[in-house]
Amino acid sequence: MAIEYMPMTKKDHKDIKRLITEAWFGDYPFKEKYIKLYASGYLNMYLSKADYKIVAKDGDKVVGFIFGNVKNAPLKQRIISKFKLLVYFIYMLFSSPGRRGIKITLITNKVNKKLLAPYKKSHKNELILFIVDESYRGYGIGSTLEKMYTTHLKEKGIKNVFLFTDTYSNYEYYEHRGYERKGALPVDFKIKDSTIDPVSEYYIYIKEL
Repeated sequence: MAIEYMPMTKKDHKDIKRLITEAWFGDYPFKEKYIKLYASGYLNMYLSKADYKIVAKDGDKVVGFIFGNVKNAPLKQRIISKFKLLVYFIYMLFSSPGRRGIKITLITNKVNKKLLAPYKKSHKNELILFIVDESYRGYGIGSTLEKMYTTHLKEKGIKNVFLFTDTYSNYEYYEHRGYERKGALPVDFKIKDSTIDPVSEYYIYIKEL
């Protein structure tokens, strides 16, 4: 298996949305069009923050990626991504699954702000999004992507990095990579269907570089 690592391009967006869907929305009992909206909305939300974007490829297929920030996403990228996100949000307002997705996003962002508050002044760099195709896990792809990002931060003289995760993600992986849990908050999305985002706990992890 010859995995190549390279900067993300627009051509990679389709595969990245596939990975987001498989990781987060594969079991959601919604129509495909709503799942696609969720994936597109989240991609643009994260692109509005990321200026470090690396993909891992097996041939032409994206099998993993990492988004982070070093400074801020370029202004043009922020404007385009936020505009697209606004369009998706407006479209989603007109359906029950769409409004549910917006509700989850707003609650999540509010909780994440609370978790970051004690560290906001001294911790500016976030590992924003990090996914490896399930069928490619165990080959060191995730470790390589994470190391590439933290090495890049070190070269820029940055001393730490933080990330948000939750009980439904593989947070033990981050502990294995040297991240420490610095905060936790319970979250109740108040959704009747308990198969979708039931009460969970959100975490902030920090790694000193």
